[in-house]
Amino acid sequence: MKIEIKEIRDSLSNRQIALAGSLIASAKKKNRNHPYLTILEGIYYGIQEDNEHALSAFAHATPLFPHDPHLFYNLGCVLRKMRRWRAAEEALQKSLRSAPANPLALYELAKLKTNLGQHRDSIQILFKCIRNAPLFYPAYASLATYLSLDHQDRLVLRLYQTALEAFPNDSFFKQQIQRWNQNANVLV
Repeated sequence: MKIEIKEIRDSLSNRQIALAGSLIASAKKKNRNHPYLTILEGIYYGIQEDNEHALSAFAHATPLFPHDPHLFYNLGCVLRKMRRWRAAEEALQKSLRSAPANPLALYELAKLKTNLGQHRDSIQILFKCIRNAPLFYPAYASLATYLSLDHQDRLVLRLYQTALEAFPNDSFFKQQIQRWNQNANVLV
């Protein structure tokens, strides 16, 4: 069963959703009671936006894995999509208690805070996300959006320049600096 679990995890990570679905169906026929399969099934349904089935799978998995950061991160994602803000925040906070530096959970929590209109909290979480995972590009893009909305274009440019100083060969940061320099020239 370990091989099937790995194949399902890999197919979900690579967004090969149809393959993941068929692997899950096959694995369930072989061993309906494998505990980790329920987490993967929840993730599969979450990606498919079948939120009710995802929640059902996560509900079965939660007592078996009460401290699994991956489970609670994915549960938080589904709950946020369903606009169940309080429950989503609780799940994400539980994920972060087990894995405090997880950039995915931090980023999802920042999105949740944005949904709630708690923009300062979101900005602080994005800074923490960048500090913990300097190459987690979505956090830079979101933080840049916040700063540009506040007309902090120089600060956005400085954010990307600082990142490029730390990672001089990174093409993402080079492209962003080029883009922001072009925008600055257009605004002048």
